[in-house]
Amino acid sequence: MTFKDILRFITYSASSLISYSVDYGVFILCTKVIWNDLSVSLSTLLATITARIISSLCNYFLHRQIFKSGKSKYHHSFGKFVISTTFFMLFSWLLINTLYNSLSINTSILKPLVDSFIFILNFFSQKFWVFHPRKHESPKSEDKAGEEESKKK
Repeated sequence: MTFKDILRFITYSASSLISYSVDYGVFILCTKVIWNDLSVSLSTLLATITARIISSLCNYFLHRQIFKSGKSKYHHSFGKFVISTTFFMLFSWLLINTLYNSLSINTSILKPLVDSFIFILNFFSQKFWVFHPRKHESPKSEDKAGEEESKKK
């Protein structure tokens, strides 16, 4: 692991913390205020979807910069990002719901625990699939393009 990889992971972690704060805040608002009269399973599902949609938009644009996915690759990475986000959102809901039904632990406590686990899986998903260069593109050429774009600003 190089210094660049470590720095990328730290930056990814910081931007993920921002997005997660939005996600968790919306989740709590939805489960405790908006859909508090629904079953735990349904309110958790609706809150997870709502929170993930809102936080994912922020997350995508931050992570696109971290993983150097240029403007020309927007349509390729965004589709993969939507698939990845949908998968991890449903996985989060499934784990939270299963643990709640099995252990009767409050969903507000379960969500950070489950999403911490998913955070690691999501990092590798984004690094090696969502924002990974295509076979005919080299990561170095992307980095150079990103550096040139930064110099223009």
